[in-house]
Amino acid sequence: MAQKRMFSLKIIDTDLFLDMPISSQLLYFQLSMRADDDGFVSSPQKIIKMVNCSSDDLKILVAKSFIIPFESGVCVIKHWKIHNYIQKDRYQETLYDQEKSYLEDDNGTYKIMDTKCIQNVHEMDTQVRLDKVRLDKIKIDKDKAAKTFLSDSDEYRLSTFLWAYIKRNNDKAKEPNLQRWSKQFDLILRLDNREIEDIKKVIVFSQKNEFWYKNILSPDKLRKHYEKLILQMKEPKYSKDKKNDFVENCESRNYDFDDLEKKLLGWSNDDK
Repeated sequence: MAQKRMFSLKIIDTDLFLDMPISSQLLYFQLSMRADDDGFVSSPQKIIKMVNCSSDDLKILVAKSFIIPFESGVCVIKHWKIHNYIQKDRYQETLYDQEKSYLEDDNGTYKIMDTKCIQNVHEMDTQVRLDKVRLDKIKIDKDKAAKTFLSDSDEYRLSTFLWAYIKRNNDKAKEPNLQRWSKQFDLILRLDNREIEDIKKVIVFSQKNEFWYKNILSPDKLRKHYEKLILQMKEPKYSKDKKNDFVENCESRNYDFDDLEKKLLGWSNDDK
């Protein structure tokens, strides 16, 4: 049996491979190094323990089709012939001729002809952890299952509130996806703990400000700059002019309320 093993970047430099946990990548290399000249590994469970990986790492390799398992416990490296070319004078045929008989070669990639011999991955002792696999399909399914916001929900109303101001500033603005906007407002309300009325005030300020109305054109931009907008709203030139506030003026004057009461009732000091 040949003692040297090679790895092709066509396989190990792909996103599918690199997105796996480091431990799964390590197990793949270790299995490949110990495979026979046809890519078969006789004791994958022993190698898992020896290199301090877990059975989940093996399941990830199976789920992503980097190895093919058999009921006998043997597995084969799917892209073995892409990785390795062994000269005939060094080649030693595998002992697992029965498992090999189920395989066909498709441009260097092993494919199964009879699926009955395949080990059922779903019957393994534990399930693959989703946080390790991170398959693209999982992300797609999550997007499809995204929450739909009703037209009378707070999130949707905030979306239409912002859109109304943007439309008023630019009547040629393209109508947004209000469901996506509602999702952003959901984050603002739920994760950022913002109050609805406060959000409305910030929206009004941003859409009436000569700088911000050109930049705040979506809820995610509003969320990103929320703190800046709050601080700017408090600046003197934007805050309410207290000199014109009747209540504030009244509170700032020093009145003699006893004397004022007497005058309102028609009393005077001369009557005493």
